[in-house]
Amino acid sequence: MHLAGTNNAEAPESTLKRLRIANERLALYLGSLTTQVKQLHDDVDDLPSAGALWARLDTVKTGCLTLGLWHGARIARRIREESALNFDRGRVASELREIIERVDAQKACI
Repeated sequence: MHLAGTNNAEAPESTLKRLRIANERLALYLGSLTTQVKQLHDDVDDLPSAGALWARLDTVKTGCLTLGLWHGARIARRIREESALNFDRGRVASELREIIERVDAQKACI
């Protein structure tokens, strides 16, 4: 899955310039975001309510936006909106896996 330079993700070169960081730092940030989303994925079944999910989703969305992962941010926003109506833990977990795949794909482009 190649996302760089599409409407799904900013090209890594652009992210590097915008954030004024080196490749290694961007890889570290993307790795940290992956860890954060994986932890949320693992915690989904233990969350007491959709509300407990929202603050963590906002953090994921902010991380995605900062790192130029626009589709990941859209997924996080969609999860939040849909969980307000129907907190389907299986669907949330599936959507979080998609964010993880997209972050990992972006990291592979560095």
